[in-house]
Amino acid sequence: MLTEFWRLVFRYGASMLVAVAMLSGFVPPEARGQFIVPDSTSSTFANDPDYKAAKEAFARLDYSAANKFYGRVAKKHPRSSEIRIALASLALLRNKPQEALKHAAKALEVDPACADAYYIEGRTRFLQNRIPEARIAVDKGLAINVKHWVLKTLQADVMMAERRFEPARTAFAEARSLAPREFDSSKRLTSRFEAVSEYLAFKELASQPGTKKARILNNPRPEYTPEARAYGVTGNVAILVRLNESGVADRAIVLTGLPDGLTESARKAVLMLQSEPAMRDGKPMASWAEVRVNFSIR
Repeated sequence: MLTEFWRLVFRYGASMLVAVAMLSGFVPPEARGQFIVPDSTSSTFANDPDYKAAKEAFARLDYSAANKFYGRVAKKHPRSSEIRIALASLALLRNKPQEALKHAAKALEVDPACADAYYIEGRTRFLQNRIPEARIAVDKGLAINVKHWVLKTLQADVMMAERRFEPARTAFAEARSLAPREFDSSKRLTSRFEAVSEYLAFKELASQPGTKKARILNNPRPEYTPEARAYGVTGNVAILVRLNESGVADRAIVLTGLPDGLTESARKAVLMLQSEPAMRDGKPMASWAEVRVNFSIR
């Protein structure tokens, strides 16, 4: 899933959202559309040795070292919202939500019109499954910059969590139109848009006579990750799953998740589902179902 060299710069008012200049392997899949840093060519930090060291550390996927060097840059430039956003993004990658929120708040102290900071806040709350708070942050960010495509993507994710599928489809389409074509997120957004469209079409078809819903035949058990067990994480992961004409799960879209690896664990379990396929006028058809995977410590 790692991709070729690219360097994409997107300017949003007083702040910059940058898909980091990267060689193959520079950014892992979970970082795409999430990591925000200053532009290394136009930034005033371009010749700072600590800044360069931070970029090199990130290239090695050494987030702790990158955080240390960006921290040094922040001490030299305490009024830089860009560096605060880089630190906040790194905190998300290091699974430190409170640290991410702290840096986002500091970025807003420096620049109240920093849409990136509202993205960080919204993404953090979304990952914590605090959907109403995520929506507030997204709305504030988009009020500053309606063309902030990563915020627009997060808006679509929030709408999915709220089961507002029609508006979510529109938001995915808008985000796709704003995303740079070279960036792989534009392909991912197309995939999400198509999946939501297919789900909505199935929902309408399922309400008509002659359609029989799929019947789940098994109950795969997800792995309870050691990290989640250590922190006592419990709750539900809600997933939309597509069951093909053979009754086998072949696609999963997470609606709401849980931290510490539980979302991915739930997704893997759901993709092992098997069913008697849905039927339309006596013929098997692909269908969609919402599945909730419960995690509890016994």
